[in-house]
Amino acid sequence: MSRLEYKFLVPNSRLPELRSMILPHVEVDPYSARRPGNEYTVRSLYLDTRVLDYYHEKLAGLKERKKLRIRGYNEYDPTTPVFLEIKRKSGGAITKQRSILPYHNLLPLFETGEVEKYVSSLPDDEESRENARRFLFHFHKRALSPKISVTYEREAFFFKFDHGVRITFDKNLRGHNHVALDSLFHEEQALHAFPDHFILEIKTNSGLPTWLKLILSRLDVKQESLSKYVICTDSCLGVGYDPEQMSLRAVSFLRL
Repeated sequence: MSRLEYKFLVPNSRLPELRSMILPHVEVDPYSARRPGNEYTVRSLYLDTRVLDYYHEKLAGLKERKKLRIRGYNEYDPTTPVFLEIKRKSGGAITKQRSILPYHNLLPLFETGEVEKYVSSLPDDEESRENARRFLFHFHKRALSPKISVTYEREAFFFKFDHGVRITFDKNLRGHNHVALDSLFHEEQALHAFPDHFILEIKTNSGLPTWLKLILSRLDVKQESLSKYVICTDSCLGVGYDPEQMSLRAVSFLRL
């Protein structure tokens, strides 16, 4: 199912105000509720071609594009689940194909391509296995490799009366470009992208509800095309985030 996605860059100083404005309308996501401070850590390895085709497609604003990433959460554990994700954008709509496997199976899967062995063999997990095959197809066809690790803390909420509306505060965004397939939980060299701001992200099935529009109007923030992959790549290049100048600027990154 396709979803609509809205992103806003918000100063950290507005976080308590924003949280207090949405709390009457939402309930805390169960994954957030289990963690200290109602937040969990999101870790992603973004894959791209040697010449960063996916990065440049985003900068060029192509209406039809995709990106591939490996995603995990919180702290390292060899048995923790990780996800192979193909995220596609068509106009304003987002779709995601996802496969799940334990972290200790990640490298063997890429080394052997044996989906049946390393992705869940339960009968009802055929969709997960098929999505893993799709991921490996693109991985080999485009000669992809990990280019950057992106990490942040996330507070997540659902609208009380419609769980199709999900709101997240993505904080402390950081990334590093010395990565490999087995470095999902390594962030010793991470650089902070913008320590004074966080990303407000809203996903819905059918547009922004009225109560959220009113809150966004009070915050006086504007919707932006915020790619964490692009932002953290630029941060590693020493290029500050500038939504007004989305130029092709990754030539030096290709030599890293």
